[in-house]
Amino acid sequence: MKKIGLLLLVAFVLGAGSAYFFSRTKSPAMDTAYADYLPPSTLAVVSLRDINGLTDIFPKTALGHFFSKETMGAILTDMHANQADIDAYARGYDQVFSVLHNPGFRMVFGDDVELAWLPVNFVNFSADPEKAIEKSLVVLATTASNKALETFAKTLLHKDVDTVKTGDLELTRLRLDTNHLDNNKYLYAYSQGDRLLLAFSPQVIRRCVQANRAGKTLQQAENFINAGRFGKDSSLRKIYSREFVQLDQLRSFLVGLKDKDVQQVVGYLQGMQYLASVAGKSATGWKADSTTRYTYDKLDPKVRELVDAGGKKNISLHLLQDNPLLYSWSASLGASTVVQSLSAADPGEYKKVDRRLHRELGLSLAQIAGAFGPQYGLVLNKIVQAGMFPLPKMIGFVQVRDHKVVETLLERLRRKADARGMAGAAKEQVGPYTLYSWALLPGEATQPAFVLTRDMLYLANGPSGLKKLLTVENERQRLPKQIADKLGPALAAQVQQADNGVFLFWPNRFAAQVKGAADWLAGLVAASKGKSVTRLKDELLRLLQSTEKAVLVSDLFPDHGRAVMTFQVHKEKEVKP
Repeated sequence: MKKIGLLLLVAFVLGAGSAYFFSRTKSPAMDTAYADYLPPSTLAVVSLRDINGLTDIFPKTALGHFFSKETMGAILTDMHANQADIDAYARGYDQVFSVLHNPGFRMVFGDDVELAWLPVNFVNFSADPEKAIEKSLVVLATTASNKALETFAKTLLHKDVDTVKTGDLELTRLRLDTNHLDNNKYLYAYSQGDRLLLAFSPQVIRRCVQANRAGKTLQQAENFINAGRFGKDSSLRKIYSREFVQLDQLRSFLVGLKDKDVQQVVGYLQGMQYLASVAGKSATGWKADSTTRYTYDKLDPKVRELVDAGGKKNISLHLLQDNPLLYSWSASLGASTVVQSLSAADPGEYKKVDRRLHRELGLSLAQIAGAFGPQYGLVLNKIVQAGMFPLPKMIGFVQVRDHKVVETLLERLRRKADARGMAGAAKEQVGPYTLYSWALLPGEATQPAFVLTRDMLYLANGPSGLKKLLTVENERQRLPKQIADKLGPALAAQVQQADNGVFLFWPNRFAAQVKGAADWLAGLVAASKGKSVTRLKDELLRLLQSTEKAVLVSDLFPDHGRAVMTFQVHKEKEVKP
């Protein structure tokens, strides 16, 4: 219970995860006074509002029910977990919420809280990244009580409090994990007026106060000023969280690290300025809106290729003719990105695969990768019973750049399949296109099928979906009316206009259709492992049933990207008496 830093982070996660489940009165504009205590080189800030309200409502939500000690205890018991593990979860749950409901905690953190990440000492980071990041974090809070720090310390940590000096600052030092006196881990606190700062390092607090005294703070940083404008015209009725990341500052820090994966990230961050996002309650549910600003001419060529792919119409909307459970579309399959990523990951393996493709198919990996994109995705229409087990009925698709290369690839793959026992492919002419399928097992859902059109390759388990798809090929840039009606005018317009990515998911309907498959899997686990996952399965289905739809759309423009995520909570229909 005394590990306050960890508990604060847990509180933030709980608050952010539950924000969209309720609405309150309209709140004032997001205050940025905390930025007066952060240096201009601050890497990232997460701001949360109304922690008290979020804490109170979370246990009543579907997510809160799932993570409750009663539900998790029942799940773990059903899975024959050790009683010690079950008791440990219950204790941890009680400890977290005892802190969240503590009057001292609520006095300090109940209104607004910021968690900021300051630049890390490079030497310390290389030696122990996790510890270095922990030492570079600072929590900022605002409270109306001028005795908040004393109340916080006395109610939560009792006697394990003393004071230390760093420069001319007097800090309150709170000992953590007092059961182990040899573990000298402390949380340091400093208050000035209604502002409270907490950190694991006194040097971090001193840096923040020095920035405030010098008047050179994040408040004057160009990225922060520009990011602050984002979300002011949002349709959100109340903003619960705001995130800000200085991507250019982050890149400057990461560039000194030698790790290969990190350096790949450094390349992708080239030309990036900042990321900003807001999340909260809208008129119909919960929404998160984010933007990334960049300078096009300075972008990494692979990133610039993705930006160039934007601005084009989605040519897969006709796949939504049925009443799908899930649809995913992206215009981010860059030819050079694929090839360079594979080559950078393992140059030796890349060469090995490339030689084999040359030998067996007469095509290079670069030729094959360059023949596809930038659009690709899939649609999950329904779950069907296929003999002894359920299967998803799906259609995958990828745009074709080089028709001749793809045609050659498919023809040579068919010959390979014939030579390995998959002879007897069924051919069916549907308009100008030839549809191929293989009856491997009884039931259409077990039959792989594909068709190559003038600019798309479609793959499915079962030919009937592809036949229907080909009859509406001329309507592929228009969102079908029945889907537009289900989404509503605002979301339908976003989906229709998106030029980089779309993700549609109907969790409530998915839960209804996947139940049979979930029951089958639960029975399989019980038979093979001797453990029950029935309660876990039931609770996961219940969690899915709580959400009507989830919609994510993204767009890329010459100077910025934009992504909007919307959740709509499922409401049971009222039964008239």
